[in-house]
Amino acid sequence: MLTMVVYITQGLYIMTIGAVKLSLLFFYLNVFPRKAFRTACFYTIGLVLACMVAFILAGVFQCSPVSHAWRLDIAGKCINYNAVAWANAGTNIFQDIIIILLPIRELRNIQISSRKMKQLYLMFGVGSL
Repeated sequence: MLTMVVYITQGLYIMTIGAVKLSLLFFYLNVFPRKAFRTACFYTIGLVLACMVAFILAGVFQCSPVSHAWRLDIAGKCINYNAVAWANAGTNIFQDIIIILLPIRELRNIQISSRKMKQLYLMFGVGSL
């Protein structure tokens, strides 16, 4: 039973991480109107969606037959899911860096007081943690 729970939560974890990234990117689209920035956001949204679908499919179809993932008494074979997990981690780190760096140029161009600018940088800095 535990292996079935782990099997199900793999996909939910990937979807949750992807949803958080997508929500940040859609927030960026609402806040920053410049066309070049919006284009970069849409490309990043495409990257996040593509990776999310790819890793969910890799998790769902990691074993052949699929039920071998949680029922080891059924004959079958599985891919090295540890390697898939490391690839997912590396991809997520890369996407996180892109999402953190994306608004920096836009933030520099905002015309607000230096106090509010420091608060804005602090807010984005805490968010990047």
